[in-house]
Amino acid sequence: HLTNQHYSFLLNSLNMANQNYKQVFSFFLLISLLLSDNVSSVQKSLDLKKPCKNFVLYHHNIAYDTDNAANATSSTVV
Repeated sequence: HLTNQHYSFLLNSLNMANQNYKQVFSFFLLISLLLSDNVSSVQKSLDLKKPCKNFVLYHHNIAYDTDNAANATSSTVV
């Protein structure tokens, strides 16, 4: 037969175990994020002496007419 003291002891033990689980999980998550960032930053080292040779052109293929002219950020008069 369990008394109120036994129940409170069990609840406190479960709460402590849950807090410890969260702390351990958070620790391993933080370590894995830090390690993955370090590994990716080592692989992508930039040479600041060389010019950048990447040019990206984004083309938005949207035709604006009189129906959607209010939605346009710039317009061309044709």
